[in-house]
Amino acid sequence: MKILLLEDDPNRVEQFQQRIKELNERNNVASILVHVETAKDCIAQLETDKFQLVLLDHDLGGEVYVPIDNTNTGSEVARWINKNPEKINGTSVITHTFNPAGAKNITELIPGCFYVPAIWTKDKFHTYIKIS
Repeated sequence: MKILLLEDDPNRVEQFQQRIKELNERNNVASILVHVETAKDCIAQLETDKFQLVLLDHDLGGEVYVPIDNTNTGSEVARWINKNPEKINGTSVITHTFNPAGAKNITELIPGCFYVPAIWTKDKFHTYIKIS
């Protein structure tokens, strides 16, 4: 499984890396985590590569409760996905932000996207992320 993670918090990135390691060991697979910290870099990855799972934070650059019209947010990525749905055909998308307005905007823009705050925690990650 190839996973794209948009996240700016180093502690959360470390948690996601640990969860991927556990997922790989549990399922005897070699999932790959591609980590980006900006909306621009996330969109660039989506334009050029195929992922089975995309994990989107909303508030980036160390800021919190960023307005949804800001261009360096998960909402910007969601707007791009909304205009380019063929780029994520068959890809699961989860937003994990603590910003409720950002989460609402992302889930409204991306059909099938769901919201799981703090998905990087062990119990939540292994509940929501499955290898088939």
